Amino acid sequence: FHAIATNDGRRAGNLMLERTPGDRSHVRDEEAFVSGVAGLITSVRSGGIALGKVRLGDVFTKMLGLACDHCVKLETSFVTVATSIIVIEGVGRQLRPLTDIVMAAQPLLVEALTQKLW
Repeated sequence: FHAIATNDGRRAGNLMLERTPGDRSHVRDEEAFVSGVAGLITSVRSGGIALGKVRLGDVFTKMLGLACDHCVKLETSFVTVATSIIVIEGVGRQLRPLTDIVMAAQPLLVEALTQKLW
């Protein structure tokens, strides 16, 4: 999520490949997967991620579609977090639809990185 927050889609895609729990030799066209992830993140991050503008459920659906198309097995923890974000999105959208969730989460991400919480 740090790579996403810093708008580094290529790094996010490469990290997903590096950390796949599946057999990486089964991945179809790694470069196309990384480019797809980068394009998806760039398109989402270009205008911030205000809950009223971006449907994270759609973004994660596209991400899961990319993984499926390229046979990239995702970490269970990533899928669990993605699912949780989709649920939280619905609540957040009703409470504060203009909040940019990545900008709001950046202090927590920085703290996690400095304390090596992840």
